[in-house]
Amino acid sequence: MSHSATGAGLAPPPPDIYVEIMTLARRLNAVNLAQGFPEDDTEDLVAAMAPAVQAVATQYEPLSGLPLLRAELALRAERRGLRYDPEDEITVTLGCTEAVAAALLAVVPAGSEIVTIEPFYDNYPGLAQLVGATLVPVPLAGLDGVGELRLDVAALRAAITPRTRVILLNTPNNPAGHMITADEAEEIARLAVAHDLVVVTDEVYEEHAYDRPHIRLAGYPGMRERTVICSSASKLLSVGGWRIGWVYAPRELSALVQHHHRHLTFTAPTPLQAGVAAGLRWADETGYHDRLRAEYRRRRDILAAGLTSLGLTPRIPPGGFFITADVSPWAAGAPIEDLARSLVTETGVAALPMGDFFRDPDAAGNTLRFAFCKPQPVLEEAVQRLGARFGSTASARP
Repeated sequence: MSHSATGAGLAPPPPDIYVEIMTLARRLNAVNLAQGFPEDDTEDLVAAMAPAVQAVATQYEPLSGLPLLRAELALRAERRGLRYDPEDEITVTLGCTEAVAAALLAVVPAGSEIVTIEPFYDNYPGLAQLVGATLVPVPLAGLDGVGELRLDVAALRAAITPRTRVILLNTPNNPAGHMITADEAEEIARLAVAHDLVVVTDEVYEEHAYDRPHIRLAGYPGMRERTVICSSASKLLSVGGWRIGWVYAPRELSALVQHHHRHLTFTAPTPLQAGVAAGLRWADETGYHDRLRAEYRRRRDILAAGLTSLGLTPRIPPGGFFITADVSPWAAGAPIEDLARSLVTETGVAALPMGDFFRDPDAAGNTLRFAFCKPQPVLEEAVQRLGARFGSTASARP
């Protein structure tokens, strides 16, 4: 079909290194540290969710979501110091990406600006384009080193203009693992109130905070009425393929979110909503998140030690699923995308170049993102394979 036949003069989409690396990893059955999906046995969790999945009806539920799940989400928020009415302040979505999309459509007028932290989740530029807004990245301080990253408060303040409508905040951050501190949260809250901004928080890694507690910005003075919280079961329960997400927002904003949710997906799968409700309840009752958090902290340190043994200086993240590392010692002047491809084809290990997480892809340099949400033997196998190419057979154990 010619472009003119579509009536839109469409150009082909740009190359997508994420899709390319994932496709190559699947085809070659590589150890996939490029994608943040857990590979653990979920037998106990699935057993807790299965009766609810099997018992629920197969027809549409209300636009806002299965009442059983909204009630469980309200209880979950209350246990964490926030109150939301399950009747009209919670919306169940098709994953967190749709949650963020519906939130931005609800609160961002076309032609306005969305301020976000860089590096940012690689879907954010597309979502900004979807709503007709300009994404304005504010780079984290410390990107040129290996220590902990910090919010550049002065740069954030300077990025806000009369066209700014929203601060889009991902904490813990994908890909860098940055988590806002109490001081940073206070500054964001002050700016949001002073400039009458909405803050959309992407908190999908909220239970994956290893070195300090996750901070919920909606709990700060003046913030509940201007904060839209997005999250999902994908990371909380390791069920990314179920695509169940949600939005917490004050009543007026929830009505707008639901309006756009209706036109994006209408509703999420009913049986899976029931399963997630049961899974969240089981997780809180059994201490699942505490156990997984401790295990992932241990795996983070295992992978960091392994990469260090191969001549790298990885950045240790306080949260999220990923370690990042400058792999210039491995690149030997080759483009980072070519190195990533060769890692898959020659070592059987997939890691992700980070150009798509920056407005200027060159700002990512020779940094790769490695997922540590994998069983210890998988991490050790990855380090062994990389070591065979890069001159080290050191164990991945710290």
